[in-house]
Amino acid sequence: MCWARGRIVDVSAGGIRIEGDHGWRAGASVFLDVCFDATPSQHHFLTGFVRRSTGNTFAIELDEPPTSFEAFVIDELIAAQMCVAAWPRAAFAGGIRNHR
Repeated sequence: MCWARGRIVDVSAGGIRIEGDHGWRAGASVFLDVCFDATPSQHHFLTGFVRRSTGNTFAIELDEPPTSFEAFVIDELIAAQMCVAAWPRAAFAGGIRNHR
């Protein structure tokens, strides 16, 4: 197994897509130390394997994510959905585009 370092592109309760400079191939086992900007001191230690590898983007399927990680992801999705409901669509889309 190797450690994964990179920028999170997409996340769900069952997997993570990261971007980084790795030479992984599909099937490689990885350790993940995941933290989010909203809670940088809270780390989630996960294991998984590379499901797909395209250039510098890797889709990692998690082995058995702990309940605390699943709950965090769900809470963040609910919070994001509440923001979308509260903001006009154009303002939200502009904010997302300007975030990158």
